[in-house]
Amino acid sequence: MIALEIETKIPSKGKWYIKWIVIPFIALCVVAGIISLVLLATGKFKKPNDTKPDNPVDAPINDNVYNPPINTPPTFAPTLAPTLSPTLSPTLSPTLSPTFAPTLKPSDIITSFAKGAWKLVLPIDIEGEDSTGATTEGGRNTSPLSIVGDDILKYEKKPNPYFIGDEYSDEVLFKANAAFHADGDEVVFKAHAAGATTGGTKYPRSELRQRVGGRDNFWLAEDLQSLSADVRITEIPKVKADIVLMQIHTSGKPQILAIMYRKIYNGIYILYNENFDTKDNPLAYSVGQRLHIDVNVNNSIVNCQVINLDTNKNISMVFTTPFLDGAFQIGSYTLTNIFKGEKPSDGGEVRVKNLSVTETYEGVTKHY
Repeated sequence: MIALEIETKIPSKGKWYIKWIVIPFIALCVVAGIISLVLLATGKFKKPNDTKPDNPVDAPINDNVYNPPINTPPTFAPTLAPTLSPTLSPTLSPTLSPTFAPTLKPSDIITSFAKGAWKLVLPIDIEGEDSTGATTEGGRNTSPLSIVGDDILKYEKKPNPYFIGDEYSDEVLFKANAAFHADGDEVVFKAHAAGATTGGTKYPRSELRQRVGGRDNFWLAEDLQSLSADVRITEIPKVKADIVLMQIHTSGKPQILAIMYRKIYNGIYILYNENFDTKDNPLAYSVGQRLHIDVNVNNSIVNCQVINLDTNKNISMVFTTPFLDGAFQIGSYTLTNIFKGEKPSDGGEVRVKNLSVTETYEGVTKHY
């Protein structure tokens, strides 16, 4: 068919050349091509330069071509170590460092300590002694240690056997630290059952007393006064579980206000104007729960609210006080002692934070 097709397209005078030379040459090329394809398909034909042996272990080394070593570790292994170490190290350090934040001191939490706004009363005396060993209430230690103003900063440090040059011994610091220290973001006040007491009471306290005008004065109930704080009770006595968390005492010793926990009545309740029989509608409370206290005094009207932040329940009371003056106190005033069957180390522990006060004295109002 090839010959016929060519004859129809080429002039007659060249037909002899095509017939005896061109057509046989084309046929020979076609036959040779078919034979080559058959040999390649059956694997009996190899390229002249294809000298690759069947076994790669016997492959000749060509200096001009990269020959990866046989049976050696992967080439990426030595690359990982230097790549990972500089990347992980700077990333992890900043993440872990906040875990090792320095421990707070009480004055970091209640910043008004540094302003001399409080007096701290502890259940030990100046020698670090308490009422341990006393057999009657009359024989109790009635010389509690009172730390005034910014002297509180000397007692907030933990005892250190290498600490010298201060008038307070390590033994006193150790016992003071048990009754007054920082834990997390709270200041801990603990009054143990064998604690020393003031002369006017038979119960121990670890408590702050407001220094009105920078001294042991009293403000007037007709002026604006306020206190706000978050508190938690974290330990209660075993026999008589009564603790005063916050109170307002007057110059004549009566109480304008007392916020108390009494286990026998299952919660927190408010006493006012020396009315100690008020036990109605206590705020249900479990040890460890968070409380928020707000107290405002103005024109001799007292507005008190206590909120259980864990249950969102609250109690409040508004009343007029006949008493003319007062001062705030907050901490742990434990209404029991060893003479009621308590173990010496048992007692009440109250934690305080976010303490703020508005004080008006001699016509000057300040906030701390």
